[in-house]
Amino acid sequence: MLSYNQIIKLNKEFADAHYVIETFGNGEPFKKTDHDQEPTYKYPLMWMEDTTNPVQNKQYGYSFIVSFLTRVETPSDRGSELIFHEYAKAKSDMIQCLQDLVAYWVQDVNYPSMGIDTNISVETLEDVTPDRLTGCQATITFYENFSYDSCIIPMDGITPPPSETCEDVTITINGNSTVDTPSGGTKTMTIQRANGDPVTVTTVTNTAGVYLGTIPNEVSAVNTATPMQTGATTSFYTNDDGDDEDGRLTDWYNLPYTNYFNHSKRFTGIYGGYQDEITENYFDKDGNASTRAAEFPEEIIIDWGQWDKNENKVFTFFNSRNAFNSGTFSVGTDSLTDWIANEPYADGQAWFSDWKVCNVRQSVSVLSWGSDRPYEYNPLNAPVTSLATGIHTKTIRRTNTAQNYAITDTTGLIRVVTANSSDVRSTILVRLTTITEIDNLQP
Repeated sequence: MLSYNQIIKLNKEFADAHYVIETFGNGEPFKKTDHDQEPTYKYPLMWMEDTTNPVQNKQYGYSFIVSFLTRVETPSDRGSELIFHEYAKAKSDMIQCLQDLVAYWVQDVNYPSMGIDTNISVETLEDVTPDRLTGCQATITFYENFSYDSCIIPMDGITPPPSETCEDVTITINGNSTVDTPSGGTKTMTIQRANGDPVTVTTVTNTAGVYLGTIPNEVSAVNTATPMQTGATTSFYTNDDGDDEDGRLTDWYNLPYTNYFNHSKRFTGIYGGYQDEITENYFDKDGNASTRAAEFPEEIIIDWGQWDKNENKVFTFFNSRNAFNSGTFSVGTDSLTDWIANEPYADGQAWFSDWKVCNVRQSVSVLSWGSDRPYEYNPLNAPVTSLATGIHTKTIRRTNTAQNYAITDTTGLIRVVTANSSDVRSTILVRLTTITEIDNLQP
């Protein structure tokens, strides 16, 4: 808080720097007009006369009648005759000086706690003393914050009330980075990446004293250029597939990134649970022991190895050999023409109603040659034990449209079969599930 003496000093600094004002003074009004006997007194003059200081609304006002005066020189042969245009010019100059003072304080940035009342009335004046002065004056009030806690006089036996002065502000960013900054004024915070790239903050909210800046979710890249691993892990010859294990993912069951449920298992149920590929035990998304019924309801399986993060969709499938829990359609073996004629299918819980028969590429994407029977691994568990127990795909043979491609024996061999009712098999039902849909299913 600036004191009376400091405000006088700051206004004197303004007058000293001004190109027109020659003298600055402060005191009673009679002292500013009777200086013809003082040769050191020069005009134009800026004078600050004390007046009543208002104190209200936690503000202390320093009020002054501020005058800007200058002498009007008249030729000696004219005596005291007034030369009116000289007075008009002098008044105009002094009004401009007063405007300069108000503009100076309105634009000041060095003393943010002090303000100036710009609602002022300017009055012109003329003096008939030998100084022959003219100019203008106005009552100007400088306001300072005042919290009624100032006590500069030493006191014995009395404890002054605690100060309401704001302490420095501590800014904590994400719980582990703090910055101290003085209270008052404005502070700009820039959020950027480590390489200096800017980050767009879409919204800023203030909840319970916590300022939350929301940044759009960053989509981390998932490798979709490299084909999937085959699942083969046993090597029989140097440089064979089991030796190289080429392809994306850590292995057939594990991801090199975390899935939506914040763990790295490739295959999960709709709640994030999974089956351990080594122990074959079931766990929920947090790693707690569970059951297949609890973690794979309706036998729906999500494949996070086929996750399109840009579109927020993930490949989801269902083995038609495992009947839906409550079954809204008859699951059995049908010809391909029957299967595709009855699309789309709904699951028993009516979670999704757009299941479709897989094409040959979709069927192969979940076929693991790390197993003797490529579809017979958990959690899929779709054994193909013979030609008759194969799996239909909806991909039709181009050179014979009466035939379609199917997985027809234990080795995962793709063969052409008859598409009509004479050739009946199971299939794998598939869909692309959005992250929003998965989120809406969570308990």
